[in-house]
This record gives sequence, C-alpha cells and structure tokens, in this order.
Amino acid sequence: MSSDKTENDRKTELHKKAENKFRKKYSYLHNNSTEKSTKITPGLLVHQIELEMQNEELRKAQIELEESRYKNADLHDFAPVGYFVIDGKGAIAEVNLNASAMLGMERNKLLNKPFSLCICKESQDIFYLNRREVFETGASRRCELKMIREKDTEHFFAELILDPITNDSGKTVNCRIAMIDITQRKKMEDELHKNRQDLEKRVKEKTSDLLEVVNLLRGEIEQRKKAELTLQKQTRDLDAFFSGSINPLVILDSKFNIIRLNKAYADAWGRNISDFTGRNYFEFCTCEENKRIYSQVVQSKKPHQAAAMPFIFPDHPELGVTYWDWNLVPVLDESGNVELLALSLKNVTENIKVQKALEENEKKYRTLVEVSPEAICVVVADKIVFANQTAVRILKAASTREIIGKSIWRFVHPDSLAVIKEKIERYQKNQNDIGMVEVTIIRTDRSLIESEVTIAPVDYEAEKGLLIIFQDISLRKKQETDLKRIKFRLDEAQRIAHLGNWDWDIINNSLWLSDESYRIFGIEHDKFEGRYARRFEALLRFVHPEDRQLVKQTVEESIAKCKTYDIEHRIIRPDGVQRFVHKRAEVECDPKGKALKMVGTIQDVTEQKKAETQLLLSRLKWN
Repeated sequence: MSSDKTENDRKTELHKKAENKFRKKYSYLHNNSTEKSTKITPGLLVHQIELEMQNEELRKAQIELEESRYKNADLHDFAPVGYFVIDGKGAIAEVNLNASAMLGMERNKLLNKPFSLCICKESQDIFYLNRREVFETGASRRCELKMIREKDTEHFFAELILDPITNDSGKTVNCRIAMIDITQRKKMEDELHKNRQDLEKRVKEKTSDLLEVVNLLRGEIEQRKKAELTLQKQTRDLDAFFSGSINPLVILDSKFNIIRLNKAYADAWGRNISDFTGRNYFEFCTCEENKRIYSQVVQSKKPHQAAAMPFIFPDHPELGVTYWDWNLVPVLDESGNVELLALSLKNVTENIKVQKALEENEKKYRTLVEVSPEAICVVVADKIVFANQTAVRILKAASTREIIGKSIWRFVHPDSLAVIKEKIERYQKNQNDIGMVEVTIIRTDRSLIESEVTIAPVDYEAEKGLLIIFQDISLRKKQETDLKRIKFRLDEAQRIAHLGNWDWDIINNSLWLSDESYRIFGIEHDKFEGRYARRFEALLRFVHPEDRQLVKQTVEESIAKCKTYDIEHRIIRPDGVQRFVHKRAEVECDPKGKALKMVGTIQDVTEQKKAETQLLLSRLKWN
C-alpha cells in the first residue's frame, strides 16, 4: 500500500514539474488562445513535456546501470577470492581472473568445463554431495577440497563456499562458488598438530625427570635456608668470640703494638689487661725467632701457624718450659697492606704429657684411615704428609711416593684455589668449622675430576695440619648438569608452546602445576592459596561458568571409566581476561580400575582461536 502511494506521489510531482515548465515555455498561449484551445492544447503540451522528462530520467538510469555493471565486472574479476558460476550439470559458466590463476588455466579454457575435473579424485565425492545439497535445498554449503593446479600439476587446498542462484520462481538454476586458497593454513595446522604430538610425547617422557629435578631444587632450597641460619648465628657469635674465648687472643698493629687482648692472655702472664695496652708485644716476648716469624707474616701477608712452641715466662720461671700452639693471621686493609695481626694462642703443655698415648692411638687411627672408602690426606705446611690408598687410586698415582711431600696446591685446579684458601684462612682466623666444599682436582696424569672435599684441622706428629677427605663426584655432577639442562629445555619448550603440565594425586586430592601452567591461569605460586589451594577443585574456579559443567562431567567420566580425555574450553583469569585452553589428561588406575592419579597438559590456544575468528570474518566480508 505504501509503495502505491509513493508511486502516485512521484507521478504527481512529475506532473507538477511538467506544468511549471509548460507555463514558462508557453505562457503566450494563455493570452492569445481561444477558450477551447486553451483547455485542449496546454494539456497535450504538458503531457508531452512529462513524457520528455520521463525519457530523460530513463536515459540517466540506463547510464548509471551501465557504469554499475562495469564496476561490478571489475570487482568480480580482480577480487582476491576466486569466483565461479556452475550450472545444474556442474559445468563452469563463469569464472573470474583470480580463480583461473589459482587453477593455472586461462579463463576461456575453463568455461563449459566440468568443475569436478579441477578437483582431486579423493575430494570429488565431498564436492558432489555439497553441490547436490545446494541445488536440492537452496541452502549455502561450505567445504574444504584438494584442488588441481593445471600449470605445474601441483595440488593445493581450498575452501569452497557454495551459494544458490535462483530464478524468478525461486528455483535454484545455478551455483556461485567462492574459492579461497588455504594451503598455507593447512600446512600450519599439520605442522602444529605434529608439534603438539611431539611436545605431548616429550612432556610425558620428561614428567618423571621434571619431578626429580623439582625434588632436587627443594633440597637445595632447604640447604640454603640452613646455611643462612648458620651464617646468622656465626655473625652473632663473632662479637662474643673475642671476649668469651678461653684461649689467649691478641690484636697487634703492623708494628707489633698491642691494640687489644682478652683476659685469658693477661691471666697467662699473671698481669692485668691495662699492663699491656699501648705497649709493644716484644717488650714481653723477647724471643728473636718469634720476632722473625711475625715480620715474615707482615711481608708475605700470609698467616702462620706454630704448634707446641716452647716458651718460658720471664716473670714466672717457676713454671718451667710451657708449650703453646699459636696462629698469626694478617688482616689486610683496602689497599692490600697488613693493617692488623690476629694472634691466638693455646697452652698445650698438658697435651705434651699425653703425646705418647696419642701416638699409640694414632697407629689405630692409621689402620682405619687406610681402609677408608674415601680418599684421606693430611697436609702440614701445605705439604702432603699422609695419603691413604683410596687417595692414591683417585689421584691415579703409582704409589704414595708420588703424593707424599708434594704441595697440596699442585692437585687443586686454579679455579678452585681461592675457595680452598679462603676457607682455610677463615678457620685459622676464627677456628670455625670449614665444612664441605666442591672443587676440581688435577690428577697425576693431568686429568680433571670433580670432588667433594671436607677439611678439618688435625695434629700430625706434633705438628698442626689439615685433614682433607675427598671423593670423586664427577658422575654425580654430570647427572646434575644433565638434569638442569633437561629442566631448562622443558621449561623453554613449554614457554614457547604455551603448554604446561600438571599432576593430580586423586587419592590425596593433591595438585601440582608447572610454571607455564601458572602463567596460563595468570596466577603466582605463592598466591595459589585458599580453601581449595593445591586441590583440583581450584582449577574449576577459573573455568568459564558456561563451560564449567562440561569440564566437570568430562573429568568425572574420565575417572569413572579410567580413560583419557581431550577437551577445549574457556577460562577466566583473576584479572578478568578470558583465554581459550586445550586440555588433555590420562588416568592411572590400579588393577581393580580405581583411579589413582591423573597426569595432563594444558595449552593456551587463544591466538589460534583469534586467527580462526579473523579468517571467518574475512570470508563473511567478501561474501
């Protein structure tokens, strides 16, 4: 009804324009014509003008139609998508330039040719079924086919969108086909599928290795924590060590003037502390040999140890000869010059009395040392004075003669010298336990081994020395290096592929996630807490509400039937960002079919989903 009204309005408007044009052009007729001619002639003229105006409008419409037809032809021919029109028998009725280029044939050779001849044999049935569906139902269809490129006899993959072309009665008479080359996408999908399979295989193979590495790392963390606590305790004890030590201690400057001493030192002389402060050390100790040693320490900047040194107190000759062990350790300033000397002494007079008893015990000790499975050496003044047979074997010496008398430092790799010397100097200064250290040892044949060394002070034949116990840990170090390399490669592979793995102990409801899994969910290790922390239910909190029931049912079915599941769903991170993930898991069951453990992977496929969406939008745009 409204269209009839519009058409009538247009005719009325056209008639008014014709009358106005008539009045302007034939105004003289109103003045000169008779009454009868005035009624007849203007009407005819108006009708004539109206017809002329209609013809002019039709001419303009014809020109616009021709221009639009040329534009549509250009758009059709030069479109980035291949276009075909096929008739009811499957013959090509129309084809654009891009489509002929994709098939590697000239357009005139394609016309009237059966479209199925451009399709590989294995895809022809798919095309036939979709084409029949279009002609029978009039519905659009979409399919992916393997096509033939005639020019180089190569194959390529294409996505076809089939739309019906109907006549006035609505019957499908032809079919329009839009063809998009998806070869590169197919290759990427195949490569992605292969990489995903390879990665899943590697994740499965390396899961146990990863767990072992995690346990090793946990052990190292615990050891570091213990070391930190020990260091804090040593720092607190250091201040109390000087004043609380029962052994005489003296601090001297580089000129041997007394800076500080403890009460034990003053008591050994039978004097007060104030009697020594500000005076030179050698005003009391007149031994020239000691003065020579002290001067040598200042010049060499190296500590000196003395064992069971005889001394007679000038003020107390009644005490007779006393014996002292003492250590003199230089303390260097920032320029590397000796700033202070730390002297620690120990009265070993009573020890000399029991020396013979100790020598007897030493024989028994030697027997135990010789049969020890660990290499044991005794070092005095940097020289090896004892080595058991295990040390001979590890160092690849022909006998103990190749080792005894040699400097301990010739068997220590230069990269490890600083570590060993620093620990020995620390002991000589503070008499704290040196502990265990890993060093590189040079054997007699110049080969290198990694060794775990324990160093402790020892008295050897009335001399102060060091007991060195070591064992070959080269194999263990290699295994540790391999484990670290494996973990690094696995972490890197997971980061690049956005693929994490997880382990769920179903019996204890304990959940473990890899680093990449945490990143996918957008959470941090230390913040993964709460009521369901480290439980599988915690993961369900991140699943999109619309997908949560599907995920829950899938997992429950997998546990009940002890089977693998493979699913894609959405998650919502704590920051509100929505991501798409692909999750796969396998269930380990006992012989009775009870689920014990579930091991799986999770991969962020958001970018893939975005790419698919963009591709779909692009197709819709060109349609």
